[in-house]
Amino acid sequence: MSSPISSEHIQQYQAIHRNTRYGVSGYKFVPHIQLCVLELRPATLLDYGCGQTDMTQAVQDFGLELHRYDPAIPAISTLAINRADLVVNTDVLEHIPEEGIEPYLKHIASLTTHALFSISTCLAQEILPNGQNAHCSVKEPEEWLQIIRQHFPQSELLKTSRRNTALILTWKSKARPLIELVDEHYVLRRRAEKLSIKRILRRLIGKK
Repeated sequence: MSSPISSEHIQQYQAIHRNTRYGVSGYKFVPHIQLCVLELRPATLLDYGCGQTDMTQAVQDFGLELHRYDPAIPAISTLAINRADLVVNTDVLEHIPEEGIEPYLKHIASLTTHALFSISTCLAQEILPNGQNAHCSVKEPEEWLQIIRQHFPQSELLKTSRRNTALILTWKSKARPLIELVDEHYVLRRRAEKLSIKRILRRLIGKK
């Protein structure tokens, strides 16, 4: 099946990928993905809309088959499989134009019953070559949940301390409490790192 996204929209991202390192936010969800893999024991994992993220190292110890797909990157613009035991979709849906969301989710639902979605719920800093904001579909977490439930009825919205983020699993996960705990730990660690950097900068400025 060809991409459910219009060729004109894909071309905008092809231009960005040619010039910058873009689409690497998937790394922020490696612990979440690892917990999903431990629960589901999938034979195949598909990173759908992966951008320039490559999670090969993160999941290599689980002995599963990893596939990457992104229509805006020529080397991985062809989807090589028809089914996947687990699909990861990190920070992609907000980039899909409103009219493309339905066929996009329909395509993912044709590939799997188990998917992890992370979705930004605010405008992006990145501006496309055509002048539009890269996040062209901005919705609240509950709105995204209802949209995704049309294709994955068992979907659940996870608790997260991340600002402007919706985390959604498409199955009743027994690992949900652990995933939410890992997410909270990640947010706290990132905040601590930023605080430490600010303190260092203040000290350096004070010495001057």
